[in-house]
Amino acid sequence: MRTSRLSSTENFRLTRAKLNRLAHAGLDSFTYRERVIPALRPVLDFDAAWWWTIDPASMLFTSGVFEPLPSDHAICGGLHRNEFGDTDYNKFRVLARRTGQVGVLSDATGGQLERSDRHQHMLAPLGYEHELRLALSDDAALWGGIALLREPDAPGFTAAEARRVASLGPVLTDGLRIGVAFGSAAVDCTPGGPGMLIVDDDLNILTATTNAERWLGEIADGSPGLPDAVRSVVGCVKELHGSDTPEDRMPRAQPHPDSPASRLMPPGGSACALGRFARSRTPR
Repeated sequence: MRTSRLSSTENFRLTRAKLNRLAHAGLDSFTYRERVIPALRPVLDFDAAWWWTIDPASMLFTSGVFEPLPSDHAICGGLHRNEFGDTDYNKFRVLARRTGQVGVLSDATGGQLERSDRHQHMLAPLGYEHELRLALSDDAALWGGIALLREPDAPGFTAAEARRVASLGPVLTDGLRIGVAFGSAAVDCTPGGPGMLIVDDDLNILTATTNAERWLGEIADGSPGLPDAVRSVVGCVKELHGSDTPEDRMPRAQPHPDSPASRLMPPGGSACALGRFARSRTPR
C-alpha cells in the first residue's frame, strides 16, 4: 500500500514560489499546465491529472491537458456530457461557488462511490478510484478545473490534502488566466466561414467539410481524437437536442472577438457548425 505524503512547510513554500514563477513566465495555457502538473507532485501524491480550461460565458470545456493520456479517449468524451447533463457530484461550476472551491468525490458520496455516474462509467473503467477536484475561479469568472486521480491501491484523498490543494487555488487560477490570455494574443484573426462536422456516438468523424477540417487543424490541442473544445460542445448539444431549450439558449462556441461568431446548428443531434473556438473569452 502506498502512503500519501504531504510536504513539509518549507517544501510547500518552495512549491508555491515555483508555481508563482510559472504563473508569470509568459507561458500559453498548454505549456503552463504541462509544467505545473509535475511541480505539484512534491506537495501531493496522485497517479493522474486532468486539467481543463473553461469558457467563462458558456461554462464549456475548451481544452484539456491529461497526464498521462487516458487509455480510452472515447470514455473521456463522456466527461463533457457528465458535466452538463448527468446528475453527479462536485461539478466545477458548483465547486466554484463553495469556500475553498475543492471537493473529494468519496466525501461527496458519503463513501459510496457507486452513486457517482462519473466514477462508475469513466473513472473506474480507466483504472482510477479516488478523485479530488479543484475549480479555478476568481471574483470575475470560472477559468478552469483540475481533477487529481489515484488508483485503487492508493489511499483516498484526506481533508488535509484537500485544504492544501485549495490553498494553491489562487496562484493556479492566476497562471491559467494569464496563460489563456497569452495564448489568445497569438491567434490569427483572419475571418473565415463555418464548417460542418458530423460525428457518431463515439465522437468519430463521419463527415467534415473543407472549412471544418481547417478549423479542426487550428484548434488541435494534442489530445487523441477530437479537440476538447469540440467534444465539450458536442456533448452539450446532444444533451439539449430534443429538449424545450429556446433556440437562443443553445450552446455556442465562444469565438475570438475579431472573428465571426459560430452558432451551433444541431439538425441531427450530432452535427454542428464549426467556426473558430477561442481558448478563452474575457468576461465583459
